Amino acid sequence: MQKRRMKLGEILVRHGAIGLEKMHEALCKQRNTGKRVGEVMVELGMISRPQLDAALEEQRWRNSN
Repeated sequence: MQKRRMKLGEILVRHGAIGLEKMHEALCKQRNTGKRVGEVMVELGMISRPQLDAALEEQRWRNSN
């Protein structure tokens, strides 16, 4: 059985850093720009760089187990 990889947006929503509406806004912007969604969220002021770094670290940890 293959484990589903946790996405960055899921982690940020789970921790209350962003809501679903903001996540969808960032995903739309990401599709238009081709940038990574975390970078888009930082650029739009949705999350801080330390929040992104912490979420990425958690994503790496969750997806490695």
